Amino acid sequence: EDFLADYLGGGPLAIGLMMLVGIPVYVCATASVPLAASFIFLGATPGAALAFLVAGPATNAATIATVGRVLGRRVLAAYLGTVAVSAWGGGLLLDWLAPRAGDAIPLFSGGGHHHGGVGWFEHLGAVVLVLVLARSWWLSRRRDCGCGETCTAEATTDRDDGVERLEFAVTGMNCSHCEGSVRRALSELAGVTSADVSLAEARAVVTGRGLDPEAIRAAIDGLGYAGRLQA
Repeated sequence: EDFLADYLGGGPLAIGLMMLVGIPVYVCATASVPLAASFIFLGATPGAALAFLVAGPATNAATIATVGRVLGRRVLAAYLGTVAVSAWGGGLLLDWLAPRAGDAIPLFSGGGHHHGGVGWFEHLGAVVLVLVLARSWWLSRRRDCGCGETCTAEATTDRDDGVERLEFAVTGMNCSHCEGSVRRALSELAGVTSADVSLAEARAVVTGRGLDPEAIRAAIDGLGYAGRLQA
């Protein structure tokens, strides 16, 4: 208890430090709440924990790189500046309000919450979760498709049944995230039954019925890439 108090302390510098820690490190909104509570229990001020809560889920290294590449440096600077000002200003405001709220409402000045040991039900739940994840992984391997990907069985639909196949050259993709973004966007278009996107080959193969080449190209271009229909 109070382990961080001697190192982190309070005030604007402590809030800024927690904000800088949270910006490049991705922590989902659900997982950041117990982390922030633990920081408070270890001696951080509520404002410093709030700065981490705001900056952690809102930013991460992948998001920063993507926003900078797709939307430009000016938008990235505005985005990071908004998050930083919100985290820092919100932390200062909370540290100013917390003592006054504690005086007015004693419940706000409570201490940390301690948990007992983990029982058999929690262990059983963990085992079931691991089994479900393992089964999902095994089925995806057997079907030769993964999360967000299109299974091979869908991509080899019989073309004699009115199924169209359009191939587009896609330029501008440079990571698996780009590949997945294009695949998801194309899969959501009307008439599309499967979308096979290859980063290595810089192409996208779309199959379905009643396909609109212009809508497909616009979906690719709308993500910041360039799509060109192949003959």
